[in-house]
Amino acid sequence: MLTMANVLVVDDDQPIVDLISEVLADEGYHVRALGDASSALAAIKAEPPDLVLLDLRMPGIDGVDLFRLLSERGLATMPIILMTADNHAMQELGAQGVKFILLKPFELDTLLNCVAEALRSPEETQEQGTPIPAQADPSRLPDDIHVCP
Repeated sequence: MLTMANVLVVDDDQPIVDLISEVLADEGYHVRALGDASSALAAIKAEPPDLVLLDLRMPGIDGVDLFRLLSERGLATMPIILMTADNHAMQELGAQGVKFILLKPFELDTLLNCVAEALRSPEETQEQGTPIPAQADPSRLPDDIHVCP
């Protein structure tokens, strides 16, 4: 039997957390869920997961700030998928070195495919957190950013 990945879900919207957790658990993933970035930072330091699903907009420390903190502290060694409903944030996320973006609202198959893709992409994980220089065409994201529509 294959060992499934440990996934940390970080979102302040409890119904979203419950849905994601249930769907991933049904697929055999081991899921932990937290409602804020401060708790997530402590949990990642204590027991790094195999993958983090991280909401972009949260009160206090938001997803981008947590992503930056993890990168600065050498803790962004697992794929981190930033979840957002803000289509305009993608350039900002790319500039921060985010490699995986899940657009809300999403279909459950899209969620599962995005998680599987992120877990299969070790090269992008090693490069996440490295800021990307401004693009000549700001409407186009670099090819190594995976957007799960």
